[in-house]
Amino acid sequence: MISDVLSQVVPEIDHYLNDEVFKECYEGELRTAITELRDQARAIMVTLDTFPGASPEYRQEQDAHLAKVMTATEYAAWKALQIRLGYAAAAMAGAATVGE
Repeated sequence: MISDVLSQVVPEIDHYLNDEVFKECYEGELRTAITELRDQARAIMVTLDTFPGASPEYRQEQDAHLAKVMTATEYAAWKALQIRLGYAAAAMAGAATVGE
C-alpha cells in the first residue's frame, strides 16, 4: 500500500536531513523543499490510514491527537490535504450526478 511506502520514506528523509555526513548537502531552499515534501508525505500517510467510513467523532479524535503529535507544519499540511480531498470528493459527487 502507498501508506506503507510513505511510512518508510518519512524516517529516511529525516535520517538524511539530520545525518552528520549528508545534512550539509541539504541547506536553504532545498532543505525547506525537502522538509515540506516530508510533511506532505506524512499527511498523506495519515489520511490513507484513516478508513473511509470513519465516524465524525473518530475523525475529531484523530484530528485532536494529530494536533498534539505532529509539528505545526505537518499538521497544517495534513489539514490542507483534508480540505483538498474534500473538494475533490465533492467535485466527483457533483460530476456523478450531472451524468445521471
